[in-house]
Amino acid sequence: MSEQPPGVVLALDVGSKRIGLAVSDPERRTASPLLVYERKNRDADVAAIGEIAAEQGATLMVVGLPARAGGELSPEGERILSLAKRLERRLGLPVELMDEALSTVEAHEAMIEAGLSRAKRAQVVDRAAAAIILRRWLEARE
Repeated sequence: MSEQPPGVVLALDVGSKRIGLAVSDPERRTASPLLVYERKNRDADVAAIGEIAAEQGATLMVVGLPARAGGELSPEGERILSLAKRLERRLGLPVELMDEALSTVEAHEAMIEAGLSRAKRAQVVDRAAAAIILRRWLEARE
């Protein structure tokens, strides 16, 4: 098991309308859903994520990227990759990419199992998906 440097990780599940965010503890052992950010425009999104990262004391960001079919990124994947690069440039924080395959589906299934209503699931699914992406990232480093 390799040692992870300490510091909070901020994970993003990027959608066209919303960005789900999750955070790790400083020891990088747990992933917790944080919030859902309603997207506005590129500059406002980067600024808001920067504020959230600063508030949380993030030292690294993990951005969920859709699986590459045949090695090619989808148009959605290209937009997410562009945002990840912009965040890294503008915020000065390292950004790592993590396959987000089925994270939203997994989040929905867990919430259904927990008995959450459709309306409640719609409010929290993006941040739950971000926590799943972060958990996978943390597990991949154990």
